[in-house]
Amino acid sequence: MTTDHHGKTLGLTVLLFALLWADPSRSATTTGLTDADEIAVNEAVARDDLPAIYKVIFAAIATAPEQAPAIVDAAVRLAPNHRDAIVNTAGAAFPDYAEQFAAAGGEPAAEEEEKEKSPWSGEAEIGGLYQTGNSPLDTVSASGKLIYQKGHWENEFALSYDFINDSGETTTRRFVARDQTKYNLTDQWYATSRLRFVDDKDDGFQWQTHELFGPGYRLFNSDDLKLSLEAGPGFRQARERSGDGGNLNNDLVGWAATDLAWQVTKGTKFTNFFGIEGNSKRANLGNITALTLTIVDDFAARLSYEVRHDTNPGDDANKTDTTAKATLVYGFGGKGN
Repeated sequence: MTTDHHGKTLGLTVLLFALLWADPSRSATTTGLTDADEIAVNEAVARDDLPAIYKVIFAAIATAPEQAPAIVDAAVRLAPNHRDAIVNTAGAAFPDYAEQFAAAGGEPAAEEEEKEKSPWSGEAEIGGLYQTGNSPLDTVSASGKLIYQKGHWENEFALSYDFINDSGETTTRRFVARDQTKYNLTDQWYATSRLRFVDDKDDGFQWQTHELFGPGYRLFNSDDLKLSLEAGPGFRQARERSGDGGNLNNDLVGWAATDLAWQVTKGTKFTNFFGIEGNSKRANLGNITALTLTIVDDFAARLSYEVRHDTNPGDDANKTDTTAKATLVYGFGGKGN
């Protein structure tokens, strides 16, 4: 029954085309549908009258067959809900143009999707961790990340806060704020800056800040595998504990970093970040390895392990700290995870 219905529809449209081909009253069109054609299509769309839309299309093609792809494209833009029916019927009547008809209306849809895509993305993360070193206690971790990508620019701002509250007293507190900006010069090369502020209750300093600058290079940059290398000069400020004199140390440092993201499967992602900055007096090394497993939609579980090493931590603090985390992650936008 369905086949018979389509056969009748196709036969009707071909008959209309044959009748309209000889209609001398239509004026020529060079860029698709005329204003009168557009009005007629809009009225047919309002009535949900497909045969009337076909009549306008075939009449226009009869007048200017060389403009057939543009005519069908214009009709699809005016009647997007009937795109498939218009493309299939016009393709059956004019098989020489069928391949070009198949692309009708495609470019505007892509442009609209690009307009609707937000440059913002990010994630929120909360869970627990076990820490060794200066503070070998169970604790809670919370963090967030906000990413902006548009044109040549990329910016990632992140906050993390690890803490322990024991009988109303905070015994462990580590707060980190960081920001990285990239300006893409080519698909591989980019210029970058990294800013970081650290306030760690168990560190050998009251607080530390780092301002790092330099070029970056993407060795791999596919959807499944990304690996970049960065290096350059920078500055570091560290406020000593009062027991060490409370002085503010300002240092010129060199730094380097590698950043790896591997999409192992659709729902499994492995990441690793390694960074080092310092000079002959003192160096900081850090490595964070994480495995993120998608649970459902925008929610994922993450297991991570961080190692931090300071060659001269001050205030008799441990040189090496490790932190293992198990967290729940909520991501939003296209780049959050």
